[in-house]
Amino acid sequence: MPKVTSELLDRVPPQNLDAERGVLGSIFLDARVFDDVADVIRAVDFYVPAHALLYRHFLEMVDERKPIDSITVLQRLREDNDLVAVGGVEGLEKIVRSVPYAANAVYYAKIVREKAKLRNIIDACKDGLQLAYNDTRTADEILEEVELRLSRIKTGDAGTDVATMQEAVVDATVMIDKICERKKGCGLMVGIPAFDQQVGGLFPGELTILAARPSQGKTALALDWACWAACHGHKGYFATLEMKRAALALRRICSLSKVSLQQVRTGDIQPDDIKDLNAASIRAAQANLILHDSSRLTANDIRRGARRHKVDFVVVDYLQLIKAIDERPKRYEQIGETCRALKGLAEEMDIPVLVLAQLNRQLEIGSRPRPPRLGDLRESGDIEQDADLVLLLHRPEGGCKGVNGDKTDRDADLIVAKNRQGARPTIRLNWLPERTMFVDPYETVSF
Repeated sequence: MPKVTSELLDRVPPQNLDAERGVLGSIFLDARVFDDVADVIRAVDFYVPAHALLYRHFLEMVDERKPIDSITVLQRLREDNDLVAVGGVEGLEKIVRSVPYAANAVYYAKIVREKAKLRNIIDACKDGLQLAYNDTRTADEILEEVELRLSRIKTGDAGTDVATMQEAVVDATVMIDKICERKKGCGLMVGIPAFDQQVGGLFPGELTILAARPSQGKTALALDWACWAACHGHKGYFATLEMKRAALALRRICSLSKVSLQQVRTGDIQPDDIKDLNAASIRAAQANLILHDSSRLTANDIRRGARRHKVDFVVVDYLQLIKAIDERPKRYEQIGETCRALKGLAEEMDIPVLVLAQLNRQLEIGSRPRPPRLGDLRESGDIEQDADLVLLLHRPEGGCKGVNGDKTDRDADLIVAKNRQGARPTIRLNWLPERTMFVDPYETVSF
């Protein structure tokens, strides 16, 4: 690898002026190609400022439904005093004569976009070099800044990802085939039969929020789900900002061994317990799960970890503890930005992302807490807005009593408060405190 020298950094950035003129000249010849070009590039993708300015005028004229030709464009530039800025009449004539026909407009646009991406990469790396040499920020902060810049360089077209209804139907039929093949929904199964059957599991590309008040068992439930999926053919990434990885592993071992976590913590362990714990340790270690424990994780750290390990799902415990990438905005704005970043991770990798969250203290007012509602999510309405699925765990002291048509007494309810794609049932759960795990009250515990 060649050394980074001042000569290398001072080189002319990647660009293709012929392609830029080819795009603009094609639009002059046939304005109907503009919509196709606009799906590939933006004005900022042009290297020459005059070309970017002319493209912006084209965009405004299309939005205003005005015709684009040499006469109308020349008149507009004169009215806006931009004729000199685009190179005058001679500059326009050179652009018009740059291509013989408009058929290759999109091809030219893709060249322009590719060069723009390369310039953006160079700019991001240069900024990283400058930050590193200034030595005013930590290495982790600089790394986050550079990775954020690089992640914002779009890898696709400038427009939204569009498809015909025919293409969408093909995607849907593939999904149906997968469902029929597996005899269940194409979501990630979590091991609670009622949830898997009624909701369909956790779906790729979707952000799921699991919220509860402290000590309700949301971490235990999420860990059970993650381990179940990780033992059934899926690789997971569990980011924990509150508990150490050893504590999570200990919980799992106790769940599998049926040895109480309290017994282990107090040292009240018998010889038979040791055997059960050792056997459970072997089983727990077989879960294909990456644990990342740190109290200073950002959304970028989580994204980087998920991409690096090429996982099938992500669990984050929990939202309000995630360190904001930019700590200048108000707290609720930081939470909203973090939530959007995690939603972006789900879409980018096309995997389920399960994020734990806290509920407001208002639930604890009164002698018996009421069941939680969407409005009880702490610190940001953006959580409700960005999430595809919101699950609220309610485990009041004394359990939940059966009422009306459902007479089943149980320890907890998992309330599906929002489901962008389906029904909103309430899942009945029982709590096994000695194993720190939830189970379906209608099913036999199998692990």
